[in-house]
Amino acid sequence: MRLRAPGVHAGSRRRRTGGLLALVSFCVWIAPAASARQEPVSADLRLEGALRNDSFQPVSAAASEELLAGDRAWSRAAAGGAGARDERSRAFEAWYRALNASSDGDAVRLAPVDGPRAFAWPDPDQTHDRRTEDVAYAVLRRLSSATPDERGEWRTRFETLASGALEEAPTHAPALADVERAHPFTRSAAIAALRLADGAFEENRIADARLWLERLERHLLDIEGEQRAAWDARIERRRAACTRDDRPAPATETWRSASDFTLERTQRLESTRKRPGHGMRGPLGLGLEPGLAFLDDGSFAIQTPRTLVWFDARAAGTRTGGTIARFVFAELIDVPSVRPVAAPSSGGWPLLPATDGQSLVVVVDRGRPGYKMRNVPIAAYGNHLVHMRIDGEGRSVVHWTLSARGLERSNLPPRDAAEILGPGTWQFQPGPLLIDGVVFVLARLLPEPEGPGAERGGDAWLFALDARAGELRWARLITKGSDLKSDSSARRGPGSSVPTAGMPLAHVRGRVVACTNLGIAAAFDAADGRQCWSLRTRRRDVDDPGWPGSRRPSPEAGSDRPRAVVLGPFDSDFLYSFHAIPDLARGGLYASPPVPIGDAADWTGFTGSAEASLVTLGRDGRHRALRLRNGAGEVRSSLYLGSEEHFAGRGLTSNDRLWLASDQNLFLLDFERDLFLLAAQAIPDLGGGLGGTPYGRGDRLVLVGPDTVWIWRVE
Repeated sequence: MRLRAPGVHAGSRRRRTGGLLALVSFCVWIAPAASARQEPVSADLRLEGALRNDSFQPVSAAASEELLAGDRAWSRAAAGGAGARDERSRAFEAWYRALNASSDGDAVRLAPVDGPRAFAWPDPDQTHDRRTEDVAYAVLRRLSSATPDERGEWRTRFETLASGALEEAPTHAPALADVERAHPFTRSAAIAALRLADGAFEENRIADARLWLERLERHLLDIEGEQRAAWDARIERRRAACTRDDRPAPATETWRSASDFTLERTQRLESTRKRPGHGMRGPLGLGLEPGLAFLDDGSFAIQTPRTLVWFDARAAGTRTGGTIARFVFAELIDVPSVRPVAAPSSGGWPLLPATDGQSLVVVVDRGRPGYKMRNVPIAAYGNHLVHMRIDGEGRSVVHWTLSARGLERSNLPPRDAAEILGPGTWQFQPGPLLIDGVVFVLARLLPEPEGPGAERGGDAWLFALDARAGELRWARLITKGSDLKSDSSARRGPGSSVPTAGMPLAHVRGRVVACTNLGIAAAFDAADGRQCWSLRTRRRDVDDPGWPGSRRPSPEAGSDRPRAVVLGPFDSDFLYSFHAIPDLARGGLYASPPVPIGDAADWTGFTGSAEASLVTLGRDGRHRALRLRNGAGEVRSSLYLGSEEHFAGRGLTSNDRLWLASDQNLFLLDFERDLFLLAAQAIPDLGGGLGGTPYGRGDRLVLVGPDTVWIWRVE
């Protein structure tokens, strides 16, 4: 292994900084690029050892019973004999009843403990006993494993029912969705999916339209010849329309291939008071971390613990000119105070505003579970979900606020959050999404001191809300999990727990990926909340090393339509790479084997054009370094930090570049040339802490620190 210090490449364009630029570590794990058809992962994936995870996965008892009855009938049919056809019909009837006894979001176990092995779909990653999926996906899996002739029997049996249901509601979206779900592989289901795709496209819900087209193709599995060609032509026309992007974008995303940068502006965010010695020296990804969202007009908003700071396009390019607007949340939404907290020992709380390019959705404050003080119950209190926009003059307009204080809208009376989300006190988790007019947010039901579940970490739900009015579209219970516990700790005491926050949400190919940090990761179809998969991950002891758990799951790079997603749960000592859309016939979920945390401290995302590679930050002996780990498990280091220099914030990656900050410098590295250091600059200190997370748009690179923002022009 050859270690290389920065600047040794001939011709390296490196600027001198205030101190020696020693190292930057980098562990790259090579994940296989997605192919048109997923190949099973060949490695033995029982590398995790004992899961130490009993987190609850909700299942539908009625649907599970019907599926089991159908599976037993199918096993009898597979044995052959004179009654095989009748047994197959009984299996079809039972599966059909399972669909009709459930709705979107109802799940079943992938491998029932007491079920027959009627279907031999492979389990290459050995996860079937800890996975659940939507009932609709479970029936699709069974029918996908049948022969074309057997699916033909299913189609003949249920096409008349599907056609009748389609005629009753030719344009009614909920009824069309019922036809598509309850009658898979029928012509009527395909027509329903086509109509739903058209309706979503007309309403500018492009992600939903793509998802309905994907479901449409699934129903055409056995269609061939001229009929299939006609269907393919319809799908192709619609898919081409869905590739358009009406959102304005910079002419060139220069930051993705830049080779140099020049500082244009520095600005304090919350406070102008000097704080000597303050910096981002805490563990990476832990504690409160400000976040940024770019808007379509070139402006951007930065959320801090107590404020929202808006920079218009002109302010981004000047030292003193342009417009900056600062909104204090306590005044903006009229609450007594905003006091978010995040202990470094209990996972990070990233302040990540969501945007559709026009408006913003922010999670404000942090809720608190109920507790007892000298046997006096102190009630739980929640936090706030705010949908707002900032006009071109820097004025704020709040559309609605969802919180324990109520949902306030201009023309409707206030309503308590419990009226929309359900009874109880809700804590919105960081990192919501705003996609095609829908707000997706992870929330926990906080336990009361004397109520049921007082010892739990809170039930975790995923909510989809209409962005215009805050109305509930759908809700899914992910788990009734418990916080991370210590088996035996002299420091904490046996049985002690650490309260955690959920991981920010991610959107990958029409799926919303949620990691609760309570032992469960799951993916849901964004259009209707159909559970694509749910998995119990390995959990660690509270005193064992683990991931920060505050990073948004990262889609693979090098593709406009990524298929794999990587996440590192706070409560786990393994990093996971999942197919966002598992292959129903082959059964695999992992895109690559789980990777133990080892000496890594954090991960930043994917990079690389030929292969999807994951970038993590860690140590090599005494040094903090970037580390490279290939698919064979071989690890090497490159580019180290000095003894007094620390990583600070996440990295920003493209296929060619890595932007990364320490608490002294901002680095630009070239992935195509073995981490060639293209440029580096010392970060000016305004007294609010150094280092942070870089964000790129067009020819600008914005570094967001704990209480300071630095804006560079790149070239």
